[in-house]
Amino acid sequence: MKNLKNDSRLHLAIRTLALGALTLWFAGCATTSPTVNTKIEPGTDFGRYKSFAILPVSRGGAGVNSDVASRVARPAEEEAAATLTAAGFRQVDQAGADFSVLLRGESIPKIAVTDWGFPPTTVGGSAGLSGARDVDVDEYDERTLWADVYDNQTKKPVWTGWVKRKASGEITVEGVRAAVRTVLSAFPPK
Repeated sequence: MKNLKNDSRLHLAIRTLALGALTLWFAGCATTSPTVNTKIEPGTDFGRYKSFAILPVSRGGAGVNSDVASRVARPAEEEAAATLTAAGFRQVDQAGADFSVLLRGESIPKIAVTDWGFPPTTVGGSAGLSGARDVDVDEYDERTLWADVYDNQTKKPVWTGWVKRKASGEITVEGVRAAVRTVLSAFPPK
């Protein structure tokens, strides 16, 4: 099986144009923010919630990248407080809060292999497509940010919201802030 380096220039140009067209099409169909998924405890009276506390984001422990956590934890907590305050809630200490919010996230490396199913063939001689099989390998991170809301009287979770997306590169403070804003925009449930 030949790799992409051995493909003809024409084949590479065709693939590049096709991927560019697909990217533009998907970008045109995409919404401006990711979908927020939620899980709600039935029977919860969210109307009685007036005050909140932000629980500290874990900066260490099993499965926690301490470098990333130390860089984004504080800005994530600040964004959560700002978003909830803008929604009309009042930030207080945990003992006096109606509900508490815990933020958590993960970034899992993924590999997606797509075999387009075209057998190796040569079309049009040296100016045509090469004999390489058309297989794409996509390496990315699947990143998820959750916001868990706990009722401070019952100490039980009453709402969880999360967003998930494909990404690559460094986890940025602004990216985390945007994810926190997006998730908490769905709280309280309508």
